[in-house]
Amino acid sequence: KKLNNNRSLKLLSHTPLYLRLFCYLSRQDNSNNNKWDEMTLSQLYETLLKSYMKWNWMKSNGLNNKLNDNKIFKMFEMEIDYLSQIAWEGLQCGQPIISCEIQQNVLNIINNKYPRKDISVISQWSQINSFGFVQGQESKNESQPNDS
Repeated sequence: KKLNNNRSLKLLSHTPLYLRLFCYLSRQDNSNNNKWDEMTLSQLYETLLKSYMKWNWMKSNGLNNKLNDNKIFKMFEMEIDYLSQIAWEGLQCGQPIISCEIQQNVLNIINNKYPRKDISVISQWSQINSFGFVQGQESKNESQPNDS
């Protein structure tokens, strides 16, 4: 019923991962349900992105504590920059599906912007790959968030 009454929720919920995240967030905090009615599509997408990043970070690092939004965006600055650049390039080309060529161009831009300073420093590229953002690459972490 909730999905049918909210066009933006319905649109995003066509993607199984987003639907699962909405269900997860709804079970975590029932007050989210009312907040979603007042959010734009981009605000809903941002909410899902934050949730997914928090879940992925906690799962990868074995953390049970909740991270605040500012900290999570600081930790994933490169990934957010990558997604923003991909969206911008797709918008400029008028392509709803981002081609491999555009993705490769954006990867080159991001690689130049965030050079790896020391071989001992873990690259953030592993985060982009583990999120499954790059078309044609499988996610290293294919499980989805659960209700725990």
